Amino acid sequence: MVSLIGDAIKEALPELFVETNVVAAEQTFERRLKEYEMNIEQQKLLREDLRDLVELTVGRMDVYHLVGAMLLEFCISFYCENKMAEASESDVPPWVLTFFLINNLSAAGFLILAVWLSMHASVASH
Repeated sequence: MVSLIGDAIKEALPELFVETNVVAAEQTFERRLKEYEMNIEQQKLLREDLRDLVELTVGRMDVYHLVGAMLLEFCISFYCENKMAEASESDVPPWVLTFFLINNLSAAGFLILAVWLSMHASVASH
């Protein structure tokens, strides 16, 4: 009786071990396949996020460029059509006019820099 049980176990165990290995190999293959698919989807999401960030940057820089160009135009028009500087007898003291022109010049310089950097950022993010 003991020999019959031993023979049955000897015959059954190798089949169980082989079947277990096959099932484990299939599960491992399926798991790795799902991992690759998830990695591909994650890369797609990452690329989509980067595209969204680039579009957002381009949109913002275009708005900054427009606003900076308009403000720069206002500063330049203050120099070209300045009623305070044209009038020989104005009520404005000369030191106020000097401060106004110096501040306007510095504002124009900063606006030129802002327009240049916004244009550079917009082109660089394409």
